[in-house]
This record gives sequence, structure tokens and C-alpha cells, in this order.
Amino acid sequence: MKWVKLYQTHGEERLAPRSSCTFYEASFKLMVLKYRVEKRASYFTTAIHFNLSSPYTVQH
Repeated sequence: MKWVKLYQTHGEERLAPRSSCTFYEASFKLMVLKYRVEKRASYFTTAIHFNLSSPYTVQH
């Protein structure tokens, strides 16, 4: 399910492996959290929307 949604949202290039050490600016983190609260989105949906590697990224 996750791979299908990633492909539908971001295309084939999103299925390629990514670096595990990604740094996110504070402003981006705030934007992600605001989106999640305002849309009442799940961690999974929020991660897909922002092209994050994992819903766990949003949780922590």
C-alpha cells in the first residue's frame, strides 16, 4: 500500500532508495506539523504529502 501511494503521488523516482541522513529545516518541520493538525491527517498521509521517507519521521 505504501509503495503504491508513493508512486501515485510522486512518481517512479520516489521508489528509488534514499539517503537515511536527511536534515530538515525548522520551518519545514513546522509546516509539516501545521498541515497534519489542520487537515487532521494521519502520520502516513502527512509523510506521503511531503514526500518523507517514513511516517515515523513525522512522529519524531
